Amino acid sequence: MPKKPARNAFYFFMKDIEPALRKEGRVFPNGVQDLVPIAHPRWKALPEKDKAIYERKAKECKKQMKGVEGDRFRMDNQGQLLSVCVLS
Repeated sequence: MPKKPARNAFYFFMKDIEPALRKEGRVFPNGVQDLVPIAHPRWKALPEKDKAIYERKAKECKKQMKGVEGDRFRMDNQGQLLSVCVLS
């Protein structure tokens, strides 16, 4: 199974505007793929200070995917903390 790519700032921007676009009556049968052509011009027009909000969200997400402080709180598929798992 391939690894999920880290989500970037543009992804979080798209997910943020998606509910408003759905309220306008737009439909996205292919999910995010259909959202890109609409969101891209809006992203380009977005001021840098507003883009920084989404970049911060992307960094936090990336940090969670990598683990924090030696993966103290990551769990295996059995729900056991990896930091305390001992192989028998």
